[in-house]
Amino acid sequence: MGDGNVLLLPAMNGAAVVFTPGGTFVGTLGKEGRGPGEYLRPSAALALEDGRTLIFDALQARVTVLDSRRQVISTLPLRSHVVDALELPDERILVNGMVPSREKFGFPFHVLSLRNGAILESFGEEDSRAIVDPNVIRRIIIGRTDRGIWVARRTEYLLELFGPDWEPVRTVRREAPWFPPESKVDLGRPDTPPYPFLKAGHLSRSGLIWVAVWVPHESWETAWEGIAVPPSGELRNHPPFDELFTTRLEVFDQAGQLIHSQPWDHLIVDWLDDDTVATTHQDASGVIYVDLWRLRLVGHPE
Repeated sequence: MGDGNVLLLPAMNGAAVVFTPGGTFVGTLGKEGRGPGEYLRPSAALALEDGRTLIFDALQARVTVLDSRRQVISTLPLRSHVVDALELPDERILVNGMVPSREKFGFPFHVLSLRNGAILESFGEEDSRAIVDPNVIRRIIIGRTDRGIWVARRTEYLLELFGPDWEPVRTVRREAPWFPPESKVDLGRPDTPPYPFLKAGHLSRSGLIWVAVWVPHESWETAWEGIAVPPSGELRNHPPFDELFTTRLEVFDQAGQLIHSQPWDHLIVDWLDDDTVATTHQDASGVIYVDLWRLRLVGHPE
C-alpha cells in the first residue's frame, strides 16, 4: 500500500486486512456493502507510485481509489472483472480480466483511464472459449520494461512481451515434463492430481523474470482424506491449497532463457516488492497464515 503496509485480498465480509511488513495486525479496511469504501467481492488491489491504492470489486464492477492514509478519494465504474493490474503513465492502468461487451469480450488485456474508468484499448489474443471458461483469458502481468510489458498465461507455460503498440514482440514457451502443453485451474479429485498452473510473476529491477508455478504436492493424495465427493462432483469444500500444491520457482532473463529452476515447499501467492514474496499455509484448525520471505538469486547479480 501507499503507506508501506501489506493489504491482503480477498477477505471475509467485504473487508480487506492490513498488516505491517513485520506481520503486526493494523486493522481491517472497509466493510461489506455498496457504499463508498465498502466491498462485496474485492478481487485485486494495486499500489500506485504516488501513494494511492486501488481496490477492484468484482461484484460491484467498480474500483475504489484510496489515498496514502487509506481514505476514499473516489469510486470509478469499471466494466472489467479485474484479476491483475499494472500502473501505466498518464493516469492509466493495464488490467487483465473479462469485459462483458460484444466488442471487448475475449480480449485478455485492457488499458483503463484512472480519470473516469473508461476502457481506452483492448488487446491480446481474442479467445471465444471465454464464454464457457473465463480462465482461458486469465493472465499474470509480470512487469514493465522500456521495451514493453511482460505477461504470462496461467494455464499454458507461455511468457509474452508486448511492445508499446500492444503488439507481441517476443514469445517464450517453457517446455517441462511436469507442465502439460495445456493445463487448467483444477484442484483434481481423490484419484486425480491437481493441475499445475502459473500463480504469480515479478520483473526485478535488474530485469530478471521470476515465475511461481503451483505444481502438485508429492503427497497430494493425503490432502483428500476425510473429504467426500458427492455423485454430482460438486465440492462444498476442498483440501487446503498448501496440501495440494507446492511451488516451482523459475527465473528467466530478458532473452527468455531459463537461468534457474527449483522446487520450494512453500506456496507463493504473490510478490510484494523486488525481493519479498508472500506465501500461505493453513493449520489443522483451518486458520490461514501468510508468511513474508526475502528471496535472492545466489550467484547472479541482482
